[in-house]
Amino acid sequence: MSGRGERLRLSAAAAVVALIALATAAAAVAAGPREKATGLTGSSQWASAGYAISGTVEGGLGRGTYSGALTVAGASFTSATCGPVCAAVSGSITFSTRAGGLTASVQRGSVVSMEEIASHSFRDFRLQLRIVGGTGRYAHARGLASLSYSSVWEHEWVNGTFVDDIADAGTLAGTISLIRPS
Repeated sequence: MSGRGERLRLSAAAAVVALIALATAAAAVAAGPREKATGLTGSSQWASAGYAISGTVEGGLGRGTYSGALTVAGASFTSATCGPVCAAVSGSITFSTRAGGLTASVQRGSVVSMEEIASHSFRDFRLQLRIVGGTGRYAHARGLASLSYSSVWEHEWVNGTFVDDIADAGTLAGTISLIRPS
């Protein structure tokens, strides 16, 4: 049987644990925007007017999947910062994790750089994204992110076998605010 002193010590310890838990929860809510660097690995389907992308994500958003459509949105050009051939890009990408999903819209100024050689075709996307919707934990998320995304189409003969494969990889970085509804 416990004495009064032991019961008071246990009650005090429980109170301290509860206060620490409350302080941690309050800090998480007040923390505001957080950097959400996330790696992407996948593949795509290329068409004359755009690219259907999909694959897996892992990092600041958690583990899950992504899918989207990137559309060539203008005439090709070359500039000091983009080349050999570039074009504006529009579209959207959806990221899905166990915690919820995010939908991001490609913003003005996003481009794809295109290069062709005999055995490979390269597409390097520099995308500016705006979070426009979400579900679950990300239901009220807002923010901007940048996506550096590469798609390489290998089309060559290797040891007597024709290789026809598209491999994609990218890094999503940005600040996402988890806004609580009032």
